[in-house]
Amino acid sequence: DGENFVLDFFKQDSLRLIFPPDQERVVGYMWKGEKLQMYDEEGSLLFNWTVKLEQKRLTILQGEDELIFYKKC
Repeated sequence: DGENFVLDFFKQDSLRLIFPPDQERVVGYMWKGEKLQMYDEEGSLLFNWTVKLEQKRLTILQGEDELIFYKKC
């Protein structure tokens, strides 16, 4: 819907999700190939995404839903 999302990756164990309206959450993650899984503090699966990394964009798929992130110029 044209909203801005931010994913900040920290080392190999956590990432910060920032999404409208100014909500922020730090979660654990595992990234293998095209699969990105995010977990809460108790180890419960929050997201199970398929990720397609291209030169100018990052596409995240979950079922029928799709998020596209474009590289800033």
